[in-house]
This record gives sequence, structure tokens and C-alpha cells, in this order.
Amino acid sequence: MKKILATLFICFILMPIFSIEEEWIGAASSYKTNDLEKEIKSLENQLKKDKTNYDLITKLGFVYHFLSISGKKVAKKSISYFEESLKIKNDVLIQTYLGSSWTLLGRENLDLGYLNKGSKMIDESFKKEPENISILIVLLTNGIGMPDFIFSKREPMVQKALETLEKLKTENKLSEGIIGVFLFNKSLYLLKKKDLTNAKLLWKEVLEKYPSSEEAKKSKKLLEQYTE
Repeated sequence: MKKILATLFICFILMPIFSIEEEWIGAASSYKTNDLEKEIKSLENQLKKDKTNYDLITKLGFVYHFLSISGKKVAKKSISYFEESLKIKNDVLIQTYLGSSWTLLGRENLDLGYLNKGSKMIDESFKKEPENISILIVLLTNGIGMPDFIFSKREPMVQKALETLEKLKTENKLSEGIIGVFLFNKSLYLLKKKDLTNAKLLWKEVLEKYPSSEEAKKSKKLLEQYTE
């Protein structure tokens, strides 16, 4: 079980809905480890001069979250900053990412309790805002990233996210970029269900319609991997 948990990979997508600068979030989410560490140092130095600054506290939560995703064992820091952020301003989306940070801590410590705690927080956010695209993407990617013995329990929620995103897509409420993200993650769900044929069709669709996206790069790699 520990070996399976140790290989758990969870991918999180950030959406431009925050009060924090959109460009900063987009840039920070793509930073390499060294750049994330530099950003943390800068933000923490600024926070020393303004200890209750909501934007600084929340940004630190995200940067530590990204650093944890990269493999550094810093999820506790992300949790601490997100919890402080929520004390200043209650935000369902921050609660969602707090939940995802708990799942990252579960990965770091091979602890199912933390994984379950984080998953429940994400589910609570979904219940509050069932058509919030950012929450849906986190719910989807978080669930798909779970090892099989946990995924079976999370699958009903993953299916709800897929169904809702499909509905929003039909209603033209998803941007082109988000459609690419949705289709790629849907392909990962199909792959997890051993439906390689339809997963390949989605990878080809992503490559054709969104050739310059990160999802297209990932789709190309997976097509090559599963064509060998």
C-alpha cells in the first residue's frame, strides 16, 4: 500500500477566478522548483512587513501547493497559509485548494486519513458550488490521480464532475482552453477504466483542436506510449 501511495501523482489546474492577479497565478503555476522557492522567499519577506496581507498569505498557500506537487514535502506550509487565508476571508475555492493540499500531505506521509480529509473538503466545496468550473476541475484531476484502491471510492464524484463539465460544455459555458483540459482529463478517466480506444480518440482530438496546449503535449506522449 505504501508503495502505491508513494507513486500517487495529483495534478491541479488553476483557473482565473481569484481576486489575486490572474497573470501571477498563471505564471506561478508553471514555475520550476527553483523559481517557486525564490517566489516564496520574496513573498515571505513582504509578509514580514505586512503580516495580515490577504493576497500575500493566499499566494504563499498556492506557491507552497505548487512546490508540493513538484515533489517537495511542504504541503503543511500550504495548509497553514490557506487556513490563515480562510480566517481572513471565507472563500469556497480556497477551501477546495486547502482540501487538495491535505491530499498532498497524505501523499507525502502515506496517510489515508489525510487523503480522505482532503477529499471530503473538496466534496463539500462541490456541494456548495456544483457548477464552479475551477472546483470541478480540481475534483476531477484529484480523483483521477488517486491509486486504484482509492479511486473506486472516489469514482462517483469523478463521474459527477465529468457529467457537469459535459453539460457546461454543451451550454457553451467552457472556454476553449478549459475544453482541452476537460477532454484530456476525461481521457485519463477512460484510461483508468481500461477504455484505451476512446482515450486515444480524445488524445487525437486534443492534438487536432488544441495543438499548442500543454494537454496536446501530454496527449502526444500518451499516444506514442500506447501505440508502441
